[in-house]
Amino acid sequence: MPTLAGLLFSHSPPSYYKWKETINHLKLSKAASKFLWNGLSEDTRTVYDSAKRSYEYYCSYYNISPWPAQEHTLAEWASARAEGSSQIHFQGKVKAKTIFAMMSALRSVHIDRHLSIKPFNSEWLK
Repeated sequence: MPTLAGLLFSHSPPSYYKWKETINHLKLSKAASKFLWNGLSEDTRTVYDSAKRSYEYYCSYYNISPWPAQEHTLAEWASARAEGSSQIHFQGKVKAKTIFAMMSALRSVHIDRHLSIKPFNSEWLK
């Protein structure tokens, strides 16, 4: 019978995520890396990846470095998503509830990369 640890460490990030490159600076062992990756389910990572791509496309369009995310940039991106933009990929109009979920996804990116989550605790953004 498989153990919980065996199940947790059974999945590595797919290469197309390029996730390992984003955490190289942490200098984690392969086991610790897998453990971090498996902290979220594959389905959650897939949903979160959509929010991450949206934010990165927005930042790329405006020539802004997306990571670490800055409070002001998050506010501008969230406002753009609330209104919707047909000029930029992945920027269609979404509801406030969806924006909050997307912010959680971006916060998760910060957690994975061991970046400050301070911008996501901002009362100003809420």
